[in-house]
Amino acid sequence: MISQKQHFPDIMQEGRQPLGARGSKPPRPRLLACALRLDPDLTCDCSAFNRQRMPMSQLLQDRATFGQAPSLRLSIVVPVHNCEACLRTTVESLVKQTLAPTEYEIILVDDGSTDGSGSIADSLAEAHSHIVVIHQENRGVSAARNAGMDQARGRFIAFVDADDVLEPATLKGALDFFDDHFDEIDLVTYPMKIVEGKKTKPHVREKVLTHTGVFDLRDPKNAFALVTNVNVVVKNDGSLPRFDTSLEVHEDLQFMLTVLLRKQKVGFSKQGAYVYQKRGESATNTKMHPFYQLENCLRFWEALFAPYAKGANGAEGRAPVYLQGSFMNELNWKIKKGLLVPPSTHPAYGRALHRYAVLLGCVEDDVILASPRASELQRHYFLQLKVGEPLACEFADGGFSVSRGGTVLLRKDDVDAYIFRVWFEGGTCHLRGVLQSVAFEYADRPAARLSLQRKCESDVRDIPLAPATCDWAFSHERTNATWAFELALPCQEWETAQLFVEMEGHVYPAHWHFAKFLQANADTGVSSLAHGTTVIEATSQGDAIRFHQEPSLALRCALRLRENKAILKKNALGLLLHEGAADARPFVKRRPFWLYGDGAASGPDNAFYQFMHDIEKDDGIDRYYVAHEAQKPFAFPFTLERRERILDFGSPKHLLLFPFADKILTSRIAPDQWSPLRQGALNFLPPTGARELVYLQHGVHLAHAPWKYGAEKTGVDRIVVSTPYEERLFATVYGYAVDQIIPCGAPRYDFIESEHRPENRILFAPSWRKYLVTEVSGKAPQRNGKFETSKFWLETSAWLSDPGLVAYLNARDFHLDIQLQPNFACYEALFKEFETERIHVLDSSAVDPKVVNTHLLCITDYSPIAFDSVYARCPILYFFPDEEEFAAGLNGYSELDLPLEQGFGPVARTASELLYALANFDSQAGFGEPYQSRAEGFFLHDDNSQRERLYQALR
Repeated sequence: MISQKQHFPDIMQEGRQPLGARGSKPPRPRLLACALRLDPDLTCDCSAFNRQRMPMSQLLQDRATFGQAPSLRLSIVVPVHNCEACLRTTVESLVKQTLAPTEYEIILVDDGSTDGSGSIADSLAEAHSHIVVIHQENRGVSAARNAGMDQARGRFIAFVDADDVLEPATLKGALDFFDDHFDEIDLVTYPMKIVEGKKTKPHVREKVLTHTGVFDLRDPKNAFALVTNVNVVVKNDGSLPRFDTSLEVHEDLQFMLTVLLRKQKVGFSKQGAYVYQKRGESATNTKMHPFYQLENCLRFWEALFAPYAKGANGAEGRAPVYLQGSFMNELNWKIKKGLLVPPSTHPAYGRALHRYAVLLGCVEDDVILASPRASELQRHYFLQLKVGEPLACEFADGGFSVSRGGTVLLRKDDVDAYIFRVWFEGGTCHLRGVLQSVAFEYADRPAARLSLQRKCESDVRDIPLAPATCDWAFSHERTNATWAFELALPCQEWETAQLFVEMEGHVYPAHWHFAKFLQANADTGVSSLAHGTTVIEATSQGDAIRFHQEPSLALRCALRLRENKAILKKNALGLLLHEGAADARPFVKRRPFWLYGDGAASGPDNAFYQFMHDIEKDDGIDRYYVAHEAQKPFAFPFTLERRERILDFGSPKHLLLFPFADKILTSRIAPDQWSPLRQGALNFLPPTGARELVYLQHGVHLAHAPWKYGAEKTGVDRIVVSTPYEERLFATVYGYAVDQIIPCGAPRYDFIESEHRPENRILFAPSWRKYLVTEVSGKAPQRNGKFETSKFWLETSAWLSDPGLVAYLNARDFHLDIQLQPNFACYEALFKEFETERIHVLDSSAVDPKVVNTHLLCITDYSPIAFDSVYARCPILYFFPDEEEFAAGLNGYSELDLPLEQGFGPVARTASELLYALANFDSQAGFGEPYQSRAEGFFLHDDNSQRERLYQALR
């Protein structure tokens, strides 16, 4: 229903074309006059229309005829649902468009908002006569857009979401372009700026749509024009489709494809931009996750490709190249995020992969090879997956080639060697890296040899290879073969080093690359690293590593000039950062200093505990604790002098000190948790060759995620472990060298008593669930709409509300304490609804490691607190109601490196099973064997010296 008074600007006369309606037929005078001047002959006047909230379709009986003569140039449709915080900003950007208010209308469709969005929309309509508001029950964004389209009076329709904005000249530029090419195209798009935090980037399609013009989508080079979002303007005619309300995802893409595939042309106006605010990454991932959408996604693409199958309606078996490109775009971004298929351990994995392989059979090899946002390995993976004639690789002297049916798809004469760690011991430079090549899929285990040269002398050494975690290059299952290596180069003895790989009797050189963690990589153009008086440099051809001992001023200047030119080509601001940090180096205090930091969403953790220990040392090292917002509410027990050692994360002093820190100790592995610079800016820092990144795990590692924690992925120099199990795990599964592993124990275990005296209290401490919160970079996770209906909450709340639990607690004289992980703090109020004299919710802003000291039983799942309990000799009962969701990968991983069945207590999966297990709990003997035997000797150390051991290891 329409709640705002309609405004029909008097911009037409009888028999005169509306503004912007070039080439259209003259309007019917009688109908148009009635609509604009509210002729008395009409049975419904304006006041009656407002009182009765009559639909526009009833007011205008002949909609098709009216569509030939729209009264406005443009209608902007904005679906509105619970967006009171940003709606005014969005509408303000639309009101400020460089169009006369009489040329366009803004249709706000309030889709059953439960906050103040509807009232805000009405007030905006009162303030602006060209704003129309439609109120309807909540039916989803597609239904809201359709409702707006049904009421649109413009010759063209544009779409804007209620949390995005348009730059002022955007729509005028698109309309003027549309007018000039009206008969050629049905849709015009324009630039999109994607804003995530402080970072803004263009949409990937602008690598294709580089200039204002009409692009032929039948041309393979335009296959990835990728109009997938609503930053479009379309014709408002009888052929305009509607959004499919049955689709939870892909509704935008289906609409765009339906419009574009008719003429297979798209217009692009480079004027203005749609500013898309990217919020809640995990919410998007959850919505698109195969656990919810696998079947729908597969059927969506199968239906789109079906009309082009050979023999279908006379089709020759070739789908439009633009449809192929759109499909490949989805595959490319989904596989990177682990959203394409279920985990390889899931029963649906094989069948899903086969159906995607059949769909890939509809995609030409050239389209796969042209995919943007995809690496060579990723493209090759999809080429291999595609049904049909298999790929073949031919090895020969001078190169190898991958072909299908005699057509060569890829030809190379080298393999790639990525260096991700460099360190020096005396005069020896150590390099650790990984070899990558599509040829590894077709050859037996390769052999590697290092060739060292100095003037007329040379030496050749065999290099052992081992499987690397880069096998998970862009997915959560193995997709390619990679090989890890380590080199020890006596740089004082040799001048250059070359690496060669032998496959199937043929030898190929390695092309050197520095990984991004070293601030010398292809992303920046920096190709050298310095340590003391030694400089190592990758040659401009990348075929060798060159060593410079005490390089001359001329050579240092030449290297710096070459790198600055390379950086300038990529990023002018990066050059300022690179040179600014280099110039500041002489003025930074050279006394060594370490930075300590915990995650953005947690209270004080391992880094803080270690900092408190180390700051008491008089060893000539300055130390600073970098506090995020989450740590600031806590009182730091420092003197006024020591308080100067607390830095705000991202503060000017932090930014100044960060590039020159000797060590960075972090409790969280993600770069945005320990670096005040984003990775793109971090890459441009001048290489120091000395900074060491030390990862202080929260507790004991449990989740199987080599794509995240693998040595080649993290950039970590040292990692702290607490158990023999982790020593083996990080060496064999995650690819860390023995010298990188510090077996000292996590600092937090200094605060857990291994011989505690428990009270009559039970601790319930579940882990957080990634799929049940919305993650926003740099902020604590927020609620999403799936928690209250999740299996986790349904079973948990059933247990907490069961009268049997209260009876059990009363009979045993027990109290139940609920300790939520900080990332689940947003749901604390829901748990507080179950508080009684026997059930208590603890402060979730920080998890105190000492909490297990005062409990006789810990109920948890895959939370690290289970290992705290093992250390404290506190019995464990696992409660895992959402095991199916976990196994499907909704948490970002689907396996545990130490399965719960091999853990330290029984496993319950429902509320009734949990109550039954509690009934069998003996407060004196716990749960007995085999759990007690597994706990004995699980930890490396059973004392309060973890922090001192770590300090000694780092010193």
